Parts: sequence; structure tokens; C-alpha cells
Amino acid sequence: MELTIVIAIVAAAAGVGAGFVVRAQTAKRREGNAEAQAEKILAEAKQKQQDLLLEAKEKSLKMIEEAKAEEKQRHEETKRAQERVEQRESTFDKKLLDLEEKHEKLETEKERLRGVKTRLEELTAESVKKLEEVAGLSKEDALNRLLAQIEQDDAEA
Repeated sequence: MELTIVIAIVAAAAGVGAGFVVRAQTAKRREGNAEAQAEKILAEAKQKQQDLLLEAKEKSLKMIEEAKAEEKQRHEETKRAQERVEQRESTFDKKLLDLEEKHEKLETEKERLRGVKTRLEELTAESVKKLEEVAGLSKEDALNRLLAQIEQDDAEA
């Protein structure tokens, strides 16, 4: 019986030892599977991170290109507007110069006509004076004679 007990104890110890070894191997396998699964999940996460980064870069590049295109379009519109303003200013300046030239010509013509008027007044005065000298009558005397002649012609008629 003692031998049986010893065998039972040795068998129990062997069973516990074997159970411990089996459990340790199972735990190692599970641990290895868990590590492999963790590595797989980590690799998938890294791949997803790279995909998201690539997608974000593509979106940002697209946004930058769109912004540059909008900036170029606005620049072109501003340039065309500036050209229109410059054209209008040029046209305005030309019209203003034309008006100034016309004004100067009118002023010159006005001065010339004043001179002509003055000269005509002088010539008229000279002519009246010469007529008075030739006729021997003053302007008033000549007018009175003319009226008398008209009245006489009228009375005769």
C-alpha cells in the first residue's frame, strides 16, 4: 500500500507536472497567437494610417491646386479690370487734351475777333469822319438832310 501511495503521489506529481507543462505550452501558443494577432492588427492599423495620410495629402494637394487656379482666375480678372481702367483713363486724358486745345483755339479766335471788331470800329469812325469832310456835313446834318429829302419825296408823291 505504501508503494501504491508513493506511486499515486508520484503519478499525481507527474500529472501535475504534465498538466503544468501542457498548460505552459498552451499558454505559450495562445501568447504566440495573441502576439501574431496583435502584430496583424498593428500592421493593419499602420496600413490604414498610411492610406489615410495618403488620402489627406491628395486632398490637400487638390485643395492647393484649386486655390491656385482660383487665385490665377482672380489675378486675370483683376488684370483685365486694371486694363479697362487704364484704357478709360487714357481715353479721358485724350478727351481732356482735345477739350483744352479747343478751348485755347476758341480763346485765340475770340481775341482775334475782338481785334477785328476794334479795327472795324476804327475804320467805321474814319469812314464817317472822311464822309463828313467830303460832304462838308456832320453826321447829324447829313441825317437831317436825308430826312428832309425823304419828306419832300413823300410830299411830292
